[in-house]
Amino acid sequence: MPASLNVRLSSPFAIILAASIGAASLASPGLHLDHVPLAVRDLPAAVAQFRSLGFTIKPGRPHQNGIENASIKFADGSYVELITAHDGSDPLARRYQEFLKTGEGASYVFLRDSQGAFADRARRAGGRRSEAGSFAFTELPASWRVPHLQLIEYPAPAIDSPEIYRHGNGARRLVAVWMLIDRGDDPIARELGAGPMHADAFSFDDRLTKSVELADHTRLMLTPRRAGDPPHVRTVAILIEVDSLTRLKQIAGLEHFTTRGPASWLPPSQVHGVWLGFVERTMWK
Repeated sequence: MPASLNVRLSSPFAIILAASIGAASLASPGLHLDHVPLAVRDLPAAVAQFRSLGFTIKPGRPHQNGIENASIKFADGSYVELITAHDGSDPLARRYQEFLKTGEGASYVFLRDSQGAFADRARRAGGRRSEAGSFAFTELPASWRVPHLQLIEYPAPAIDSPEIYRHGNGARRLVAVWMLIDRGDDPIARELGAGPMHADAFSFDDRLTKSVELADHTRLMLTPRRAGDPPHVRTVAILIEVDSLTRLKQIAGLEHFTTRGPASWLPPSQVHGVWLGFVERTMWK
């Protein structure tokens, strides 16, 4: 992240690593899952845990404002960002610190618009675009009532070595993210063309959700908030495609996953405030 990054206060969790986006992803039209920032209290411990699950971690660096991060990156451009803040010297870092006082977890989801049509429509409706170094992001219009969902662009994407994308557990990409919405948040469902409420076979629990079909057969799930959901969390679950669940469980040394349909899940109590799920490539439909 550039040291001079200037992020609007309405986007307190918009710390962006320069993503490495594969050529196939750049060529594929439409909206893509880009990344989910996961706020953690102890970054070295979180990095060690995800390494123990078989992920390759790209180290970040300490920033002058007190933020530190690392990332789990995939060849299609999607990634999970692990992020923390200590002794914050600017409003952004202090907002992260306040978030972490309540608990760990994820609040934002970033989508990437490879052709720009949706981003242009959002800006015409009142969304705001900001540029910072090698990336830019668009805040969606206030009338859409989802400040925790934003669009990211990479005019000059960075290129990482292939080893960064090679994960011992066979992880390949993010395929679905469950974002909590308050009841009545229908504008974003309409704007994104979400389907009707349904019980999704890949979900971490039995709640109904609206599915937004994204590029490359990925999904954003709009899930009504329940009374027991932590109030500070907006992104409740992340589903990752892997080559083999058997291989994953052997590498991770874990026997006790929660299995629902084709997916296996680790609960928020074990993964810094989010459901972390895995599905085999051949089962993802």
